[in-house]
Amino acid sequence: MWPFRRKQTRRIEAVRNRTEPRHRLYELRASGLLTAMVIGLAFVAAATGVLLIGGRGTTHQLGEQLNQPLIARVSFDVADPDRPDRLVHVNKGDPIANVGTIEETEMAAIHAESEEFIRTGGAGGLALHVAGLACIVLLITAGLGIYTSRYSRKIIRQPSNTIAFAALLLLAVLTARVAMLIAWQVEVQMFAAATAVVLVAMVLSILYGQRFALGTSWFTAILIVLACRQDYLFLLVLMAGAAAVSMTLSEIRTRSKLLFVGAITAAVMAVAAIGTDCIDGGLVATIAWRMISVASAGIAAALIMQGALPLIERIFGVATAMTLLEQSDVSRPLLRRLATEAPGTFNHSLLLGSMAEAAADAIGANGLLARVGAYYHDIGKINKPSYFVENQEGSLSRHAKLSPAMSLLIILGHVKDGLEMAHEYGLAKVIWPFIAEHHGTTLVEYFYHAATQKAADQEPPPEAQFRYPGPKPQSKETAILMLCDSVEGATRALEEPTPGRIEDLVHQIARKKLHDGQLDECTLTLRELHIVEQSLIKSLWGFYHGRIAYPSSPERETRTA
Repeated sequence: MWPFRRKQTRRIEAVRNRTEPRHRLYELRASGLLTAMVIGLAFVAAATGVLLIGGRGTTHQLGEQLNQPLIARVSFDVADPDRPDRLVHVNKGDPIANVGTIEETEMAAIHAESEEFIRTGGAGGLALHVAGLACIVLLITAGLGIYTSRYSRKIIRQPSNTIAFAALLLLAVLTARVAMLIAWQVEVQMFAAATAVVLVAMVLSILYGQRFALGTSWFTAILIVLACRQDYLFLLVLMAGAAAVSMTLSEIRTRSKLLFVGAITAAVMAVAAIGTDCIDGGLVATIAWRMISVASAGIAAALIMQGALPLIERIFGVATAMTLLEQSDVSRPLLRRLATEAPGTFNHSLLLGSMAEAAADAIGANGLLARVGAYYHDIGKINKPSYFVENQEGSLSRHAKLSPAMSLLIILGHVKDGLEMAHEYGLAKVIWPFIAEHHGTTLVEYFYHAATQKAADQEPPPEAQFRYPGPKPQSKETAILMLCDSVEGATRALEEPTPGRIEDLVHQIARKKLHDGQLDECTLTLRELHIVEQSLIKSLWGFYHGRIAYPSSPERETRTA
């Protein structure tokens, strides 16, 4: 084959290799969107069914203050409060509740009248009632879906996360609805509804960020108000609580953080409850009880979240800052084994952790996740530590007696071995991508060139056989780790690592990764890449700066002579 033909063929293959993953990515996105739409429709049906549980369509609550009597819209039968085994007939137009506080006997009549009103065709009948609820739920779900696709697409891309997300919201609405059916006391219903909304806000703030949690918890609050047959004033209380959680809960580094957020949320909802009840003209005793109910909901949600946090992390496949801090403890079994069996790799990983955290923090990424991921990214080298240069003693390499193909298998194998060890030791799944993606699909250049020289006049081996299997970095944190790993090893090989040489080397390696397409599948921008370069240059110069050679004392020179 002519040389220019060979180059043209390689270019076509390179373009094909870059476009095929992108097509597969589009197919995955379309599949995830279709799955999300199906789950969304199922959510609409389920939420509508939840809102219809019990069939009670009244907006009045036990203990509510009435300024005018309630009049029956239809004739109905209700159990006699003195003799429950007999029914009392109430005619259309008769009063069913007097001015003042709604009592339990009046509440039973109100519910019976509302059910009969819907059943007999009032306001369009039961079918129209169901259609109206379904329409409202559909609008809310459509808005929630658009909001999710804009601010948290990873929920839609992973069907398991979509199902868990929908189940979380449905469980919150179901809790509020069941509380309404079991307890007629409005304070109990407010406690259950507020606890559900605050829990949703806490879970989503931890998993998907504050902005997404704020919007989603407000959508959930609207559904819960519909489920509890409450008014807009109670919706304001729930929205205030959701906002308090979303604005104060960013990450959990200590166990007291949730209690602090719960206390802040309790105070905010208590103030909101006082304000809304004063607007509604409630009695002092009623205002006090409602304030206590919503305030206790904030504390209860924090306590529930403390116990449920490990389960939530497992269901959604995420790790909080507190979990990552536990994983970063160098006394953990896997890191202790790495330090004992591959000390060079262990020190290299600690160095990369410091570099990656500084670079990630510089662009607003998750610095803690980048540091912990760097600690574990090379754990696969534990199985064959002496075949990696940082663990070799002496100048003779273990690869000297091996063919390039055999050496390649050992080098590539540390990624697969690392993933197996991560599963064996139960590492958090958010750390696994750092093991799989820190080399991407880069070329193992040393052994590729060795194989090319060994081939002599024969056809050189294809580059594809000497590349890591991937995948390429999918996040900013794994992309930063790839850059840190490459520049640290290259800087270590410099004879005189001056600031100018380090800067040129870092820029050269970053451009090489960019042109090789290794950063195509992550969201790292060119501006962020430049900031990462500057951070790496600063970190590397701090580690490899020059040192002053101290002169030996005259007495020591005399003794040596």
